[in-house]
This record gives sequence, structure tokens and C-alpha cells, in this order.
Amino acid sequence: MNQTSRNNKLEPQFDQTKRLLVVGGRLQFAQIPEEAEHQIIIPHDDPVIEKLIMHLRVKACYRGPETTLAVLRERFWLTQGQREVKRVLRKCLTCKHRHTQSVQQKNGTVISRKSTDSTTIHEHWTGL
Repeated sequence: MNQTSRNNKLEPQFDQTKRLLVVGGRLQFAQIPEEAEHQIIIPHDDPVIEKLIMHLRVKACYRGPETTLAVLRERFWLTQGQREVKRVLRKCLTCKHRHTQSVQQKNGTVISRKSTDSTTIHEHWTGL
């Protein structure tokens, strides 16, 4: 990995058993599950990300990008995670339907009762 890589902050380690790159860091003595301690690092251009986010949004109860990202980070670390979650959730039709606001009908224009020309209001409405 490059010395200037943004992923160096994660102190990546190669897990021999999983044969994957995982987050290192200072959580090795924490009383948390192994998956949360060393999340699997997934690059943002990986094709599995979209399917993973769409699967985990159900576990997050369609609550939005922050909650989906929190559920995702229990086991995985996405590079540019917030941007990727927002990008994928913008495509989710269920999320769009849940977070839409109802449309308010606008008031129409009022026709004046006094007609300036020779047509009556009745003729104006019916076209007779």
C-alpha cells in the first residue's frame, strides 16, 4: 500500500484466516465481537458494495444513510462510505417512497363574477 494512501490511517492488516484486508487499530482489547473489532476493508469501487448496502438497508429499517452506514460499519469498512451509501440509497425506490412528502394542492385562480365582455359566466364555463 502507498505511504500516502488515505487507508493508512486505518492501520490495515492482512487477516490470514479470512484472507482479507481488515482494519487494525487500538480495539484489540475491547470487549466487542471480532467482526466489529476488525472490520473488512472494501474499496469504494467494488461491485459488491451496492448489493451489500441494499441488503443492509432493510436491517437499518430504511432509516436513512447515517443509520445504514452505522449498520454497515458493524462488520465492514467502506472507503468513502458515506458518499457510497448516499449514492446507493438515492436509487432505492422504497426509501424514496418512505421519505416523500405529500403534495399540497395549490388554490386555483378565482374568476370574477362581473364579466367585462358580453359572454356570461355560464357560457365561459360550458363553452356555449
